[in-house]
Amino acid sequence: MKSIKSIIPIIIIAGLLCGKSFAQATKEVKYQILPASKLTIDGTSTFHKFTINATELDGYLVMNGTKSNGNFKADLENVGTLNVVVPVKKLNSGENSMNENMDKALKAEENPDITFALKNIAVSNEKTSAGDALKIYANGILTIAGVSKEINMTVESSKTQDGLLHFTGEQSLKMTDYGVKPPTMFFGTVTVGDAVTVHFDLTLAAK
Repeated sequence: MKSIKSIIPIIIIAGLLCGKSFAQATKEVKYQILPASKLTIDGTSTFHKFTINATELDGYLVMNGTKSNGNFKADLENVGTLNVVVPVKKLNSGENSMNENMDKALKAEENPDITFALKNIAVSNEKTSAGDALKIYANGILTIAGVSKEINMTVESSKTQDGLLHFTGEQSLKMTDYGVKPPTMFFGTVTVGDAVTVHFDLTLAAK
């Protein structure tokens, strides 16, 4: 019979190996938002409709690393963190005067970023064919001009063969809900409507 002293090193080594395997199985995977991502804001004014483009986006997603054996739905259910950052001064309407008024209305100097931070995520159980986008119900905190509000969104997500993640959707907002006074132009003769619609198409790659 082996002595206790001879068994202890074996137990220690086995424990280290198991711990390493567990750490590998639960390792988090971080995805970064790519420059190809798009975000636009559609709105109206007393003069015409307009579209504002975000010329710069930043952010990341962290997926808890439990093994899903290629099951994308299971991967999405393991999303732990999603943060999106939109610099206010990188929003471009194509008109300098409107950009300046927008920066003032959004209080860009005091609050340079619009941000979204995920709180909860649920993946729809609707049946889909292989390769189809999955419907997600996301709940998070949207901060505009320093005011934070909880919002619920319906998002579609897919994964390419080369491992890129895509999230697309739209969200209707009212600027006044965030303490933003719709800007005016041309000495008050043109007023921007309170309601806007945000469209996003985010592409993320594992770091």
